Amino acid sequence: MPKARPEPRRGRRPAPTWLKLDNAAKIYPATRSSRWMAVFRLSVTLGEEIDRALLQQALVSTLKRIPSFGYRLRRGLFWYYLDSHGGQPAIQEDAANPLTGFDLKQNDHFMFRVRVHHSRIALELFHALADATGAMTFLMTLAAE
Repeated sequence: MPKARPEPRRGRRPAPTWLKLDNAAKIYPATRSSRWMAVFRLSVTLGEEIDRALLQQALVSTLKRIPSFGYRLRRGLFWYYLDSHGGQPAIQEDAANPLTGFDLKQNDHFMFRVRVHHSRIALELFHALADATGAMTFLMTLAAE
């Protein structure tokens, strides 16, 4: 009797529990300090006022679609790596002084923050997490949600 073929998996594969940093990202954790952190910012302005509760739901949905933003930076024996994070980041009110470095512990170990001011959504993130293309993809997905 021939063996039955395994049924193909439907849906997405589960996200790995940890990831290596790529070659470009390896420099940023090693060079950050309490006074300097490689942070950049992208923003989008919508045509109407933003409902923070709705944006929080959109952020949860976006993290499910792009799970690589749900990782936190960990220090290994000889290198840094990204470890999965089970929590959810909180939406923050935009600050008068954007692009200030942020303490990862105070940010619940997330390497990005989403800030809101009236109709503007701003994404600030640590450069070890993504480049501008990855950040733009995340921000546009968040705005579309």
